[in-house]
Amino acid sequence: MSIIVNIVILSLGVVFGQAILSVLPPAVTASFDFILPALFGTILIGKKITELEEAKASQKAV
Repeated sequence: MSIIVNIVILSLGVVFGQAILSVLPPAVTASFDFILPALFGTILIGKKITELEEAKASQKAV
């Protein structure tokens, strides 16, 4: 049952998402090219911050 619900919700998201994207101005849709690099940068920075915090914690423990 949950598979059917997921497919229906995903299909509705695709249809309505395409309708919304077709209404947006080209300047907005062109800015979507920067989303993937921004996500990767955010993940990388978050990982490095966690590594630094763990290094500081291990130095205090010594």
